[in-house]
Amino acid sequence: MKKYLVTALVCGLLFVSGTARAQKYSIQTNVLDWATLFTFNLEGGISMSQHFSAHLGFRYNPWSFEKSNGSSFKLQQTAFYGGVRYWPWYVNSGFWVVAKLQYQSFNYGGFSIPGIIDENGWQGSGGFGPGIGLGYTFMLNESVNLEVGAGGWVPNYRDLGLRVLPDFLSLSFVYVF
Repeated sequence: MKKYLVTALVCGLLFVSGTARAQKYSIQTNVLDWATLFTFNLEGGISMSQHFSAHLGFRYNPWSFEKSNGSSFKLQQTAFYGGVRYWPWYVNSGFWVVAKLQYQSFNYGGFSIPGIIDENGWQGSGGFGPGIGLGYTFMLNESVNLEVGAGGWVPNYRDLGLRVLPDFLSLSFVYVF
């Protein structure tokens, strides 16, 4: 079922983007994800109209780091997402709101965040669900933007059940072409 939903989302985004005029494409990476134990991340976007753009992206972190006492800490994850942004002013500038669907598996451990992760870790395999977020894009020049944003999502993990979780905190560099 999840595969069909993701396939339908991608096909819909490609169909809508293929009918847009004066398309602008963008590619971006989140500096804060890179600073979080070297999490690879990339997002591509395409404008669909003056106020809407479609985005597909991923995050990936395979690393596990050993502590001096022999234990390890990790923020491993694999995430794929796609969604649509609404820009009140104009695509790739100013405020935006995003609605998206996301799949994520993760394995966190070796440190604690009160109320979320204990020293033994937390693992979720195959969570899928909707998310929302908001942010602001600063136009640095004709092709480069700086973006800040935050969001959350509601995944349903097979082994953890339904949760409301923070999804992203971004400080991203965006190249528009």
